[in-house]
Amino acid sequence: MTENLLSLPMKHRPESWEDFIGNQTTVESLRSILKREGTGKPHCIMFEGPSGCGKTTLALLFAKGLGCSDQDLRKYNISDFRGIDTAREIIKNSRYSPLKGNVKVYILDEFHKATNEFSNAILEILEFCPEHVYFILCTTEPQKVIATIRGQRAQRFSVERLPKQVMIGFLKRITKKEDVELPDNFYQEIAEVADGSPRAALNILDKIIDIEDDEEAFNAISSANFDEMEVKKLIDYLMSQGKKSWKEVSKIVKNLDLTGSKPEEIRVAIARYFGTVLLNRGDPWSHRVMAMFASEPWFYTGREKLLDTLWELCK
Repeated sequence: MTENLLSLPMKHRPESWEDFIGNQTTVESLRSILKREGTGKPHCIMFEGPSGCGKTTLALLFAKGLGCSDQDLRKYNISDFRGIDTAREIIKNSRYSPLKGNVKVYILDEFHKATNEFSNAILEILEFCPEHVYFILCTTEPQKVIATIRGQRAQRFSVERLPKQVMIGFLKRITKKEDVELPDNFYQEIAEVADGSPRAALNILDKIIDIEDDEEAFNAISSANFDEMEVKKLIDYLMSQGKKSWKEVSKIVKNLDLTGSKPEEIRVAIARYFGTVLLNRGDPWSHRVMAMFASEPWFYTGREKLLDTLWELCK
């Protein structure tokens, strides 16, 4: 595949620590760990934070820093491979020597989706890890990882969203590399809609970079948070006249993807939408919806907080 056929998130994935934008405290800690001699490096680390903010990229950079070859890097999406058989396969294969070099690295993405059987099965190898093996866990919901791993086995690192101005600078560097010029308000809008996620920002940029009509491109940016038809349905229903019915709301919510950080993305989308409505109309209902969704982040309460908020709106 040629470079021009790659999506922007793939094309511009950082290949070195210097290329990584944001989360510098975490980056410096990881680089410091890699400088340790002998057995001083932790054999199990866990990256936790919102989707699209660099957890997997940091895992790959850390594996590279350990000297892991492509042949000895294993990546599992635990949402697809989360049962006892996968755990047994990992335990068995981890005991073999590396094919090339001195280390083997296992990246376990979406780790919070592991079954209890999976988690309990790998407890022992996480504690008594072979000298040549390292485990890197990535999760958007650390509270769902069993306490023994979360509190005792893994060294934890937080990955945060990019501040808006940092995101704008990041986008300008990307468009310069792509030899593309955008109006300044486009950068502001992409940074607003992406809400601190570099991957989301690059996906939005990828969608609009070839649109020649500025108005069409700007509208495409503004609607990026509402791509899912079911989210549109929820917003449309909340905008409709009259008392809201929990029965109708629940029908829509049952069709929403509420895994990982999706509830938080929905929260931000609804809060921003009704904030705009409030500015234009100034009605009490828009203020009520905006205020209820413009609360603290939902990374740890997710689905349950969304249901609770919608229930309150139906009273």
